[in-house]
Formats: sequence, structure tokens, C-alpha cells
Amino acid sequence: MKTLKKCAIVLALWTILAANSFGETFFGTAGGLYRLGDVYTDDDYGRSMTGSSFVLSFHHFSGTSPLGITTQLYFGNLYGGMEWNNSGDMRSLGYNDPDISDLRIFIAPSYNLRLGSMVKIPFALGPAFSLYTEQGYIGIKTATDIWEYKDTYYEALGLGLVGNGTLYFSPFSQRLKILNFMCGFSVEWDFLRLERGEMNMHYRETRSVGFNGVPYMSLGFTIFFGMGLSLD
Repeated sequence: MKTLKKCAIVLALWTILAANSFGETFFGTAGGLYRLGDVYTDDDYGRSMTGSSFVLSFHHFSGTSPLGITTQLYFGNLYGGMEWNNSGDMRSLGYNDPDISDLRIFIAPSYNLRLGSMVKIPFALGPAFSLYTEQGYIGIKTATDIWEYKDTYYEALGLGLVGNGTLYFSPFSQRLKILNFMCGFSVEWDFLRLERGEMNMHYRETRSVGFNGVPYMSLGFTIFFGMGLSLD
């Protein structure tokens, strides 16, 4: 959560600076649904997970140009799903019910599509950086047949691409035109992952002290709804 707070502060400062420059700026917060599927190719292992997400969105366009920059922060909490292997086995996700979160930062060039004075739709495509974590526990049976439990922690750094579209709609009068309803979607594709820590799933277990590269691919989808500000 400390990382999320720091990123939120940076986005807020960026918004203030952009609002005092020549151009148009959109800033919004939203909540939504998040779905992620990933595959560890060397381990013949994959998962499909569903959860919720919190989104901070920032768009800035200089002058009257439709070209600008988009920065978005996604914080996803994944709490359900399935895992499988290539042998056809499939089970509910995680016998120790891990607490799974995915923090994703996206910075990219964008294009602002205007549909009249009330509707604006920035589209963006660019690189994304992610921090994925799992926190759970594992049971160990001692020589005296007593079960002992220890906490486990797994984290991974990722790199990928994100395609995003956000609709800002302001049905209000001139005095309140700064306020906007917002909704949007994003598609996330990760192709690089560095992992460390301890993962304990039904069909995949790994332990490492330092970060190690692992053949990996994931595809995620987010749809979100919220409120935003439009600053000219």
C-alpha cells in the first residue's frame, strides 16, 4: 500500500502541474473488474483469475493538438480462479488461499477523440511495468505429527504492453463542466517476468532468494467506471 500511496501522490502533483500549463488535462479515479490469465511455459502451468481493481487515470494534451500523454495506475486484487497443467488436471486456485495483488503503471502516448463538447475519448498504447505479489501460508508436518504453518511471500516484476480507452462524459452546465463521468477498458499483455520468493500452488512450486527470469506470458482485461475532472 505504501507503493500505491507514493504513485498516487506523483499523479496528483503531475495533474497540478499540467493544469497550470497550456492545454487540456483529464484526471479520474475509478473502480472495476479485473481478469488475468497467465502461463508459465516451462512448467506447463497456467491460471485464470478474477478480481477487482482501482484505477487512477491521467491524460494531458498540449494546446489544441489531439496528441498527448497518458499515465494510469492500476491496483488489482485477485481473489478467485482456477489453475491447471498440460496433463489436463484442474483445481481451484491455491490450496493456501493466497492474497494476490497486481500493481501496474502505464505511461504512453495517446490520441484524444472528440465527439462534440461533452464527450472525449483518449486512446493510448504503450509499455507497462508491474509488481505482482502473493502472500499465503504453507503447512509443514513435523516428526511428531504436529502441523506447523509458516507465512510465504512471492513477488514478481513484469514488463508488457497496455492498450487503453477512456471515455469522459460531462452532461453538466457550464459552471460544472469540470466534472465528468468516466468509464473505460484496458488490455494488458505481459511478456517478461522476474520472480523471487516462494510460490506454493497445486501444480507449481518455486523458491528463490534473488530475482530470476522465467518464461512467462499473461493477458489481462480491466473494465472500470468512476468520476473525473476536466481541466482546460
